[in-house]
Amino acid sequence: MKVFVFGMAVAMVNAAFAFNVPGMVAGNQKERSISDNYVVSQAGRQDFHVLVDGVMATIVTESDDFSVCHVAAGLLADDIQRVCGMKPQITSSLKGLSGHVIYIATLGKSPLVDRLVAEKKLDVSTVTGQWETFVLQVVDRPVAGVERGLFIIGSDRRGTAFGVLDLSEKMGVSPWYWWADVPVSKRETIAVRKGRYQQGPPSVKYRGIFINDEDWGMHPWARETYAPEDEYIGPKTYRTIFELLLRLKANYIWPAMHDCTKAFHEYEENRLLADEYAIVIGSTHCEQMLRNNVWEWEHWSPADGGARGKWDWCANSQQITEYWKSRVKETAPFECIYTVGMRGIHDSGMPCSGVTDAEKALRMQDEIFPAQRRMIAEWVHPDPSTVPQIFCPYKEVLNLYHMGMEVPGDITLVWPDDNHGYIRHLSTPGEQARSGGAGIYYHVSYWGEPHDYLWLCSTPPALIWEEMKKAYDYRADRVWVLNVGDIKPAEMCTEFFLDMGWDIDRWNTNNQDEYIEQWAGREFGPVYKKQISEIMLEYYRLGQARKPEHMGWSTLYPDTPTKEPEFSPIHYNDESQQRIESYEQLESRAEKIYEFLPDAHKDAFYQLVLYPVRGACRMNQKYLFAQKSRLYAAQARTSANQYAQMAIEAHDDIIKETNRYNCLAKGKWKGMMSSSPRNLTVFERPTVATVDPVSGASMGVVLEGQINDLTSVVPLGDNAVDTLPVFDVFTKRRHFIDIFNKGDAAFAWTAVPLQPWIQLDQTAGTLDTEQRVWVRIDWDQTPVGNPQGSIQITGADKSVAVNIEVFNPVSTRPSRIDGFVQSNGYVSIEAEHYSTRISRNGVKWEVIPTLGRTGDSVTVFPTTTDSLSEISNILSQSPLLEYETYMWQTGEQNVSVYCLPTHAISSEHGLRYAIAFDDQTPQIVEYDAAEYSAQWSVNVLQGAAISKSTHTVTGTGPHTLKIWMVDPGVVMDKIVIGNAPSSYLGPPETNVKK
Repeated sequence: MKVFVFGMAVAMVNAAFAFNVPGMVAGNQKERSISDNYVVSQAGRQDFHVLVDGVMATIVTESDDFSVCHVAAGLLADDIQRVCGMKPQITSSLKGLSGHVIYIATLGKSPLVDRLVAEKKLDVSTVTGQWETFVLQVVDRPVAGVERGLFIIGSDRRGTAFGVLDLSEKMGVSPWYWWADVPVSKRETIAVRKGRYQQGPPSVKYRGIFINDEDWGMHPWARETYAPEDEYIGPKTYRTIFELLLRLKANYIWPAMHDCTKAFHEYEENRLLADEYAIVIGSTHCEQMLRNNVWEWEHWSPADGGARGKWDWCANSQQITEYWKSRVKETAPFECIYTVGMRGIHDSGMPCSGVTDAEKALRMQDEIFPAQRRMIAEWVHPDPSTVPQIFCPYKEVLNLYHMGMEVPGDITLVWPDDNHGYIRHLSTPGEQARSGGAGIYYHVSYWGEPHDYLWLCSTPPALIWEEMKKAYDYRADRVWVLNVGDIKPAEMCTEFFLDMGWDIDRWNTNNQDEYIEQWAGREFGPVYKKQISEIMLEYYRLGQARKPEHMGWSTLYPDTPTKEPEFSPIHYNDESQQRIESYEQLESRAEKIYEFLPDAHKDAFYQLVLYPVRGACRMNQKYLFAQKSRLYAAQARTSANQYAQMAIEAHDDIIKETNRYNCLAKGKWKGMMSSSPRNLTVFERPTVATVDPVSGASMGVVLEGQINDLTSVVPLGDNAVDTLPVFDVFTKRRHFIDIFNKGDAAFAWTAVPLQPWIQLDQTAGTLDTEQRVWVRIDWDQTPVGNPQGSIQITGADKSVAVNIEVFNPVSTRPSRIDGFVQSNGYVSIEAEHYSTRISRNGVKWEVIPTLGRTGDSVTVFPTTTDSLSEISNILSQSPLLEYETYMWQTGEQNVSVYCLPTHAISSEHGLRYAIAFDDQTPQIVEYDAAEYSAQWSVNVLQGAAISKSTHTVTGTGPHTLKIWMVDPGVVMDKIVIGNAPSSYLGPPETNVKK
């Protein structure tokens, strides 16, 4: 049975809308007793039987309950049928029923619930008065004739729906069963263990998504494939989105709003559906009063038939006010959150001709806010403070806000990130005291400066956790909105973000890296969950270092051509090749899982794992193979031609795999995935270089680290000599020699080490294009001191000597040194590998697993710790990390600290750390970069902010590098001491190998 109610009473609207709901305790999830295993496949005598021995329970709802409760009951019935092949009856009467009954009701809507509470058979004491809270309780003989009831009771309409759909998920129906084609595991028996299970209230009151930049995915898919009858993203599509939100325990939507999309409110059915599914209607940071400006302003006319005028508050406030007011009147009966303030028609600055920015801030404060609140008072509630409103100081609006703009205290301040996952500002103590509180607008998809990332979702869940946990610590708990682009392929990040909003305490530094494994287990079963988790964690780490969309090293506004990647094919065992191989290994592992998965899981696995991994792999192959083709062509290597071909094939494969994606599920997703959103230069065929081989065979040799840049011509001639990087007994590194052909005929080659302690992985062969030979040292045979040796390489009637230098001091052995040693002039340390951690006053550095470009990272908790600026206070009160190093060089040493490009927490904080060697006076280093500055652009694209300080090291031997907290919010990833050869990621760790 389906009941639809339109036009809620104003009193009910106000009760549902008020931000400060009586009894709501944010983050009360610690008290829940919910278990992931309350649904079982073997029924005990006292358990509730959904389906046992072919007997199906009946679903009962109250006829006058909220529409969403009937929607949820219908979804549950469908889900039970998906699980077991049988669909239960839904009724609104208990008369004549027997056996087991699933009873769904919202508090205040059921006399039966009231009676059972009075009889102490049903406990709703911790649900009453809460926000979006539910309880599932098994009750024996609730009414005559019924043996057992499973009561799903919500504190409010969404609490009820969440409880019902939580049961669906526990039965085995993924929230993504439709949106990602995750199959449902079949059961012959469905039972609920006897007991009482509760969830809620949520940590964050309003949790939702923003459908955005839909031009290359959701819009063409909806228009051409899923809902051509709507022509645009219309009611049929929003119904599926609203269902997904309910299954994810979300409650809020910012609808799609580009000019390719017909405005959400142009379909009256859209807001009716939102009400039916109990989804709160909102609008973006630049769409005030629920107006979709890019569509509606050009289609709207004033009531008097006059000219519409310009979108300019200073020149046309009367028409703009009328435009806003008409929408408020239309939406007054619905549950909405009104975005207030003003920006441009689309994503641009506030138009107010003839005034300065400071005057714009005053106009916003003194004219726009009051006008908007008057219309809310006229149509929604006489007291605007009871109606949810948000103000999102996005981009340049944050600058206006910082000019002293006063925002009414009951309006929620929704702080944005910088569009690349790093929150720009969090509430000061004064802002935290405002009754409206704060929220967050966050991105895992973006169109804009310095470069888009609209294709794949590669934002690490660990970064989402670090930023959103920090935001919650600063009391941003009213509204969380995630820019998800087209939803696909951001499924897992979307769910993680919303899960955090539902229960902020569930994930912490000790377990947040386990989220993907649990998610994979639900979607694909227990067999491959660990392997899938490992694949995706590495996929996100590689994406943190450089997103696939940013591999062209280009920027937008102005649009620049692609440039040379900064990954080094020259240093550190060929940094470029290591990245290629990391992706290729991920792809290989994912392909093996795909091969062995049941056919029913393959479409989902392709969408959620294989396509993102393969797409990112191909984009990296495309640019890094092209890089090699250009470098090797400059060296006259014939292999340049192969790399050029592989780069082009990688480009073509992206198109082919995208076409495959759009054919999944019998063409269900046709048009959803684009291989070149906005047709940016990064998606074009790569620029490659080729060579014309010389006639015959001609040998060339290049050594690791031999050249300093990618345009250098190989200096080795017939009898030239050069040297590999120094081999040292502490790091025990290997290095490579490339032997290559410049001609069109193969040749035989040999590589002969002239000392017995020099080891080669290959010593002879026949070479068509190139051969990489790896050189190691046998440390058990190596003389102490600084022995030198050589390798004689012969081929194509040429001979080249490669010099070997070894550092194997007699006075110091690896067994006598701990920590990190200077090697080839530098020390490299992963920040999480500290030697000593000293906590003070309950404040400490903690490791965030899986967050970082080359490993994990460290930051200070609690994030609300006060900053310390005085050196004396830092030395006595600040938490400290110590790193034991061993230095062979003295004098001035540069120390580069690689941090995540986070921002200072608020205007009252900086982004600083203090650093010193041994007992020297600490230096305070500040590295925050203003949004849209040149340095910020570099930082967010490379996923790192690299700061430097210079120190004097006195005396060779052991030295302790010390780093203190000055400001919370610093997230350290890597530390490099000395002058290391240039590369993108910096040198690998120089830890002592025993």
